[in-house]
Amino acid sequence: MQAWTRIEPTIVTKIDYHPVVIKTFRLPNGAVTTRATFLGESMRAAGVIAVTKDKKVIVGRQFRPGPEREMIEIPGGYVDEGEDPEAAARRELLEETGYKPGKLVALGEFTRDSYVNGKWYYFLATDCELSDETALGDEDEFIGVELIDIGEFIENAKQSKMTDPAAVLAAYDQLKELQKEG
Repeated sequence: MQAWTRIEPTIVTKIDYHPVVIKTFRLPNGAVTTRATFLGESMRAAGVIAVTKDKKVIVGRQFRPGPEREMIEIPGGYVDEGEDPEAAARRELLEETGYKPGKLVALGEFTRDSYVNGKWYYFLATDCELSDETALGDEDEFIGVELIDIGEFIENAKQSKMTDPAAVLAAYDQLKELQKEG
């Protein structure tokens, strides 16, 4: 299969605070097509599957306007300019849940879907403990923090009840091992 060739101009605009990037390509047959993609091309995000010492997964529950319903989410967010993805994962975990990881392991770098720019870095945190440095996130995010069983967490991913099922797939073997230990 021959690759598409990107041609200029690229147009970047914003809707709300989200960049929309309009890209134009020359197809292998010579035709030209334009596609809208979302988020900045250099955007990076980090997410963390966080498990407590008693093998509960720390999740956020938040309304999401795309599916128009409340979803289960792993803690995460944008990686700041110059910030390491692991540092961002630690920061987001603390900001969104009030927990700190005991051990943090990288699960990999992922793309979100075919029309979203940027890279997602997922991590598995174990032996998480509630911190006295709690700095819960923005008031307008309305995040409810919950602890759920590993089995329920995996089922949420299978049943489209969460926003980061790729992270669950990346951590599946480790989660099943932790589930046996619990």
